[in-house]
Amino acid sequence: MDGKAKSGAYYRISANFTHLIPSEKRLAEYISKNKEKLEYLTINDLANEVGVSPSTVNRFCKHLDYAGFKDFKLSAIKDLHGLKDTWSEIKIEKEDEIENIISKACQANSNACLGTELLLDPKDLDQTVKLLFAAKRVLIYGDGAVATVAVDFYQKMLRVGLDCIYNLDERFQKLQAALSTQDEVAIIFDLSGSTKGPNEIAAAYQKSGTKVITVCNTIGSPLCKYGTVNLFAPGRMTSDITCTRAPRIALLCVVDCIFSLMLQRLEPKHVDALIKTRQVIVDGWIS
Repeated sequence: MDGKAKSGAYYRISANFTHLIPSEKRLAEYISKNKEKLEYLTINDLANEVGVSPSTVNRFCKHLDYAGFKDFKLSAIKDLHGLKDTWSEIKIEKEDEIENIISKACQANSNACLGTELLLDPKDLDQTVKLLFAAKRVLIYGDGAVATVAVDFYQKMLRVGLDCIYNLDERFQKLQAALSTQDEVAIIFDLSGSTKGPNEIAAAYQKSGTKVITVCNTIGSPLCKYGTVNLFAPGRMTSDITCTRAPRIALLCVVDCIFSLMLQRLEPKHVDALIKTRQVIVDGWIS
C-alpha cells in the first residue's frame, strides 16, 4: 500500500463476493446491510456482530485488496458519504412503466462507469498501455457476452495502427495461443474470470511466455493468476435476466480508459494511422 486507501469498498465487495469463503460472505452481507453503522464499529465490534474472529475480518479486507480493517473502513465511509447507494442492484419490476425502465437501465450503466473509475488502478492502466505499445503483436480473446467488448478493443487498436489479431472462434484462439511468443501481448476479457475457456487460453499464453493482460469483473478470480496485469471493473450490479448488462458496460469503460491513455501517448506513426483510419470511416458516411 502507498498510504492512500483504495477506493470503491462496496464495489469491491460486489466484485469479489463469489470468491469469498462463507464466513467472509456473512461479513460482506452484514456490512452491505449496515453501512451507516460501520463507521462506529471497531474490528472487535464487527467480529462480534457477525460471529467471526477479528482475524477473519482482516482476511476479508485483504481479499478486497486493503491493508486491513482500518484501510477498508476509511474507504467504506468515504464511499458512503460521497456516492450514496450507487453500488446497489437496480431491478426491473413488473409494474415499472417504460419511462422507469429507461431510467433504470441508464442508471445501471452510469453506476457501472462510476464503479469502474473506483476499481481501475492507475498504475495498472499505465503498465497496460506500456505493454500494448511495446508488443510486437496484440492477441485478443473474448467470447460470449464479452465478444462485443473484444471487438470494440480490436477496432480501437487497429485505429492506432497496432498489429493485432481477434477471432471469435475458440479453436482459432487456442491455435493462436499455442503459437504465441514472448514479444507478443495477450489481452483476455471475461465477466467472472472463472470461465473455463478464458482460463485455458490464459494458461496457454503463460506457457508460451506471452505477457497477459486480464480484464474482468471479479477481483481474485482464477483468471488473475495468469495476468501480468489485472484490470477490474464492477460486477454483480444488476439483476437483469442475462446478468451481463452493467458488467459488460463496465468492461467497455475499461477499454475506453485504455484507449484514452493511449491517445495521450501516441507517437507520429500512431497519429498517422489514426488519420488514415479516420478517413476510411468518413468515406463510409452517406453525405
